[in-house]
Amino acid sequence: MAKVEKRNGHGKKHQKQQQLSESYMRVLENLSRRDVDMNINLWYNKDVEQWRWTLSSSNDSMDMESGNASELEVAMRDVKNTIEWMIGPSIA
Repeated sequence: MAKVEKRNGHGKKHQKQQQLSESYMRVLENLSRRDVDMNINLWYNKDVEQWRWTLSSSNDSMDMESGNASELEVAMRDVKNTIEWMIGPSIA
């Protein structure tokens, strides 16, 4: 089975997605341990073929960031980096 995955490229893609998911989950778990309320919205806009996202703090209505990327992996990495920037790198 490993040879088939290497040939069609699904193995590497799945591994990257798994690593990204684990990294993102660590950030969310660390957020839940802190006194931070953060709303994260992520959606795909078919018209412009872009993943779009917003982050906002329930504690401060003026604390909001947003972004977009053509690849989900890039959008998720941007969300993670933005969370770290908004509330500090110690949560990663």
